[in-house]
Amino acid sequence: MNGGDHPAHGHNASVLLGFLAQYLGRALDRHAAEGVVCVAGLHTGTLHNKVYGGGSLLLNLAYASAAAGQRLERDLRAALADGLDAFVTAFAGTALFARTAAEAHVVTRLEWLKRGLPVLDDRDHRMHALLRDAAGIAPWPPDEPAFTCDAIWMSGVAGACTVVLGPGDLAVNNAHADGEFARADELAEFAAAVARLLLAFTDDTNGRP
Repeated sequence: MNGGDHPAHGHNASVLLGFLAQYLGRALDRHAAEGVVCVAGLHTGTLHNKVYGGGSLLLNLAYASAAAGQRLERDLRAALADGLDAFVTAFAGTALFARTAAEAHVVTRLEWLKRGLPVLDDRDHRMHALLRDAAGIAPWPPDEPAFTCDAIWMSGVAGACTVVLGPGDLAVNNAHADGEFARADELAEFAAAVARLLLAFTDDTNGRP
């Protein structure tokens, strides 16, 4: 339903998805130690005098291992079912949201835009030492959260050591946000790091010190 004259006659996606946003955020919080659960966005409509019967709640589930990803997927399904049960209990007796509560399980579905993605977890100590000692490229700080990119598709490729290297700072440079930038000196240092890495790799491969 998309109307404001008889709001109780339709489903109120704003109330349902808003409830699920906070419920899932709390239920999945325990996974923060092995990944990242981001309640990324909720959209039902933009007008203040309309009741929107459809919408979307976006979640981004990042994980450091395939096993952790499988646990997140399993627990998300369970948490969604529990959240819908809790919504039914909380709103079944209300005047405005009784129909939404009665049909919450029917009108809500879980869709996966990205599911079962591989995890880049390279443990090649020899190549990491080459990066650090020969090329002078510092490793990612262990107390910083991990991140990834399209490099995940190199996961499990035989004979390959895959690392992510780039200029700037994820937070300072507004990575993946409006106004993303890299300073000229950061680009110059990145180019120098790539050159050092190529020379170090070539020397190592040819057996020269």
